[in-house]
Amino acid sequence: MEIQGLGYVGIGASNLSDWSDFATGWVGMQMVEHGNASRSFRMDDRKQRFVIDRSLADGERYFGLEVTDADTLHALAARLEAACLAVRQEPRSLADQRFVQALISFRAPGGIWREAFHGPAFAVPTVAAVRTHS
Repeated sequence: MEIQGLGYVGIGASNLSDWSDFATGWVGMQMVEHGNASRSFRMDDRKQRFVIDRSLADGERYFGLEVTDADTLHALAARLEAACLAVRQEPRSLADQRFVQALISFRAPGGIWREAFHGPAFAVPTVAAVRTHS
């Protein structure tokens, strides 16, 4: 069971404009969602990588860790539960919001909210998808 990498980050903030300026002007990300409650940004072929959410408390954050598939996600959940961490299987609605197929969540030591997921959504076709259609 291997975590492939960091898939996304979400941060709670009341001032969406300042964060939008930072993400687009300083980091070079593309804003993909511009709403009153949240903003999301991308920097590659994924639907989103960075989310600023007004519904979260200022400074509250979550991190999405990517695994390869559903079996690996289930194995990770079992391993976390064996280490006495409470794991939640998150609903489809949250997975849709995060643009992933499925996710679990847990509070890691230190209190930071973590999520693990598989099946990220892509904003543009992947190379493999393009090859199958040519």
